Amino acid sequence: MLKLEFKEGGVHTRSGVKNDKEWTIHEQEAWLTRKQPNGSPSPYPEKVIFLIDSPDKHYEFGVFDWDLEKSLYIGDFNSPRLGRPALTKLQPQAVKAAA
Repeated sequence: MLKLEFKEGGVHTRSGVKNDKEWTIHEQEAWLTRKQPNGSPSPYPEKVIFLIDSPDKHYEFGVFDWDLEKSLYIGDFNSPRLGRPALTKLQPQAVKAAA
């Protein structure tokens, strides 16, 4: 599993006009901590972006375990796809242990 952290202030809305059509995208940033080849956590988390339906329907703020196997499904033409993240919220003492 991967450690994923959603922080307050990480919900953004972008909009514009392209080909005479208005568009709006709602995003939420998170910080992903992956494991290094030796199994220890990477010292630097990486920023990742999730699309969300609206700013008030964002992921809960906090630290989570992201179970990629539960998030994976087989899509069109038998290609692997990632669906909605399967997240388990970590308690504060578990956050230190996951780091």
